[in-house]
Amino acid sequence: MKKVFETKTINNFSHKYANGKLCLMVDLELYIWLQNAPSLTRFFAEIVVPYLYSYKFYSITGEMPFGERSHGSEGVGEAMKEIFNVNDVLAAGRLLYYVVHNNKYRGHHLCPCGSGKNIRNCHAKILKEFFDFSTYEYKLVEE
Repeated sequence: MKKVFETKTINNFSHKYANGKLCLMVDLELYIWLQNAPSLTRFFAEIVVPYLYSYKFYSITGEMPFGERSHGSEGVGEAMKEIFNVNDVLAAGRLLYYVVHNNKYRGHHLCPCGSGKNIRNCHAKILKEFFDFSTYEYKLVEE
């Protein structure tokens, strides 16, 4: 997972961890973004630059220009609801659980979101994307 740290102090901004790591987005969102656009140039242009713009805008106006997520698990839940296009964090959690605990897409199964529909008629597109991600080979190096 790509990480960005500050080298000078960004004051009074809650989207930064105590260790200096910038809170660019929820890790699951970043993982999905990286699967679709793994270029370092695009990462800076589409993720880091808007983050720095938001910081500057916030330092002048006290408002976030693009909105913001809640902090902690509430923000993760908001991201999961958006990713899976559901209104309930429990439905999003069931969809994520399905991806983690199944090694294959099965469209004839009932959708874990709770709609009562088969997956192929409900959340097929996003679930297929998650299963496609698992076919990528990569090496993650933690520092």
